[in-house]
Amino acid sequence: MSFQNKRGYWDSKYQQEVSKYGKKDAIIALCVFSLNAILLVVYGIILNASENVTFQGQLMTNLQGQVMVMLFQIVCLTITVTVVLARKQGLASIGIHKENLRPALRLGLLFSLIPLGASLLPGIINGWIPFSFGQIMFNLLLSLISATYQDATYIGFVQTRVYGLFKSGKLAIGVVSILFALMHLPFQIISQGTDFLGFHVILMVALWALGHWVFLAVFRRYFSLVSSILVHTMINFSQGFIWQEGIGVWAGVATYGLFISVGIWVWISSRRKSGMS
Repeated sequence: MSFQNKRGYWDSKYQQEVSKYGKKDAIIALCVFSLNAILLVVYGIILNASENVTFQGQLMTNLQGQVMVMLFQIVCLTITVTVVLARKQGLASIGIHKENLRPALRLGLLFSLIPLGASLLPGIINGWIPFSFGQIMFNLLLSLISATYQDATYIGFVQTRVYGLFKSGKLAIGVVSILFALMHLPFQIISQGTDFLGFHVILMVALWALGHWVFLAVFRRYFSLVSSILVHTMINFSQGFIWQEGIGVWAGVATYGLFISVGIWVWISSRRKSGMS
């Protein structure tokens, strides 16, 4: 198989998979999405009511808060996997498989270098104090679980099944991107109160929606969650989970740097594909 043909196969793999699903699959996927949104609100209320867990910048450095986040995400991931298996669709249908594993790993690791570099280098240069090794490993595990839950549920499951209602790829992706972004709002309002509301909310919604598109773009290349989970884990981990101080603007550099790089990669890939057709 030539490089061009192999590449063409994997470009079409996503389309082959999403074409299998009908309206029933899409409705079930949206029900799973709605259940996740409801659970997120309930979880936010419970977490906000806890006397020992505070939100404002302290949740991710509080062991109880971290454990509660991890348990919530594991429960939601279990729901997604259970639905997939109950419908006898197999984990490969959400991107968990061994096919083309090595190039999927390479792609994920390549884009992971952007947020990781944007987090490590400023800290090394400025002499920031890192967390203990044990805390860093725990934070990395938390980032991995969060990425696995979100990518398996919203990219591997919901996004692929929604094509049963929206045959237009752009519309299907746009709808899920917006839904994914909007589902964050209730939790943020619960955690931060009315202080969260304002013009910046529009920017946050746009970033969440764009984030969904970025991770989906990486996923689509090999229809593999390996690629998207690696990138998603590193972008989570870059948000202050290495250093005890100073991440500030560099967290934004990590995010925007990744988004721009993936956008350029998608543009170049589409140009090359058009040239070969």
